[in-house]
Amino acid sequence: EGCEMKASMSVSEDLKELREQLTKKREEEKQIVRAQGAMEKVKAELERTALELRTQENRKKELEASCENTEDDIAALEKDIARIKEQYAQQREAVRNVLAQYDRRYATAEADRAAAEKAQEGLPEAIAQCEKDLAALQAANKA
Repeated sequence: EGCEMKASMSVSEDLKELREQLTKKREEEKQIVRAQGAMEKVKAELERTALELRTQENRKKELEASCENTEDDIAALEKDIARIKEQYAQQREAVRNVLAQYDRRYATAEADRAAAEKAQEGLPEAIAQCEKDLAALQAANKA
């Protein structure tokens, strides 16, 4: 009976120890599951961060390309501006030439008008004299 009691106590202690070990194992498994969940969250966060990084890198490349395009556009616009300024200068010179030609023609026309007015100054007297001469010739012809 003493042996049975010792054996029973020993079995009882062994069971108690096994239960404690089982409880520890379950707790460890729970911790492992929690750690795996945390790792999955970290992994998902890392994937989101990696995706965001790739997105930002692509955006950076787009902006760099856009800047290069913008620099090209600026150079093209500067060429257009220079061309337009040259055209403007040429057109302004053409307008000056036309105005100078107009001024010369106007001056010539004014001189012609003044000469015509001067020529007309003696015209009424000359006409009157011609009419007198004509009348005298006609009178002489009748006689």
